Amino acid sequence: SNASYAMCLDGALMFGAVSDGDASAYSSTTPPTCVPILGCASTAEVCGMEGCAPPPPTAVADPNAIYNASASVAHTASLTVTCKAGYAAVARADVRAGTCDDAGEYQIGCKYCTYAAPEMECRRIQCIWGAAQDPNGQNASSSALALQTVQITCNEGFKVSAGVSAAPTDAASYLATCEGRSCMLSATVACRPIRCSMPALPNARQVEASASGGFAHGDVLGFQCNTSYAA
Repeated sequence: SNASYAMCLDGALMFGAVSDGDASAYSSTTPPTCVPILGCASTAEVCGMEGCAPPPPTAVADPNAIYNASASVAHTASLTVTCKAGYAAVARADVRAGTCDDAGEYQIGCKYCTYAAPEMECRRIQCIWGAAQDPNGQNASSSALALQTVQITCNEGFKVSAGVSAAPTDAASYLATCEGRSCMLSATVACRPIRCSMPALPNARQVEASASGGFAHGDVLGFQCNTSYAA
């Protein structure tokens, strides 16, 4: 005998048919009925479109992510997961920290009432220390994770200051914070050259000023002896 086959369109559910082993196609001696899907719990015989209900926190399982836990997601659409400040999206298979080149969010797809297993997760961004950030200071570590603080130690002849120069009694080190999306170590101070007392040379006069206009570590002053005197 001949047999004819029917398949529900997306968004419809099939009743009055017997499964032939294909989850999306059924066979029957009488014409089946396709009705609109109202919810995944209505029946196990689903072929077509169905969205995902608001996910519990375990659907994301990412403690460093933020998402709308009360929103429903349509079939074939995605749940947007946003990383917290200082974090970036990295593939779970990658063994590394986040970088400023990584995105700040990722997607989790929905299909037939079920969220896909997340392929990404939010990881702390890593700041790389560079001499350009403070050429007169040294960091004991070459990198730091977002929101961590690291200690910057000033080179010889330099102390911590918010101005253009420092006093000999100023601190020799300071803390810098790894800022999240900028990937830079941030601080309100830096290592500045130590100010020196202006020398008082009898029988001489200053003839050459320093490059800074003052007298700090690294500066050179020129003096000329008065008449009848020699260096």
